[in-house]
Amino acid sequence: MRKRGSYTLEISGQTLILHAYGPWNIKTANSMCFDAKQLIKTIHHKPWACLTDITEWELGTPDIWEPVKKLNSWANRNNQKYEVTVCSPGIQKSLIEKSMKTLTNSELAYVSSKEEALEWLKSRGVEVF
Repeated sequence: MRKRGSYTLEISGQTLILHAYGPWNIKTANSMCFDAKQLIKTIHHKPWACLTDITEWELGTPDIWEPVKKLNSWANRNNQKYEVTVCSPGIQKSLIEKSMKTLTNSELAYVSSKEEALEWLKSRGVEVF
């Protein structure tokens, strides 16, 4: 099976930035989770944030959620304090909210633009760029 969809990941300060694109399958989800964990290990010694932009994501197969939930659970135990997701209201937001239930130590927000996400993080003392 080949990966479907794609993503980019980067670290800026104490923030992991994820952009998701296209339709995902389990291979893409597993790959993203592995890559994210490797990057997070470089910043998890202090509180950190995640900015996720899924405005160009086209959802995924039902099996993608298990690795995402495992990553969120791991992040919860490894100093994640903030999670802001740029998404459209409706199905995207609903699916992401369900996957975030394991982030009990993080403050969560759902916004409609990257600018709003950056403002939200800044209001919590997180400088991204």
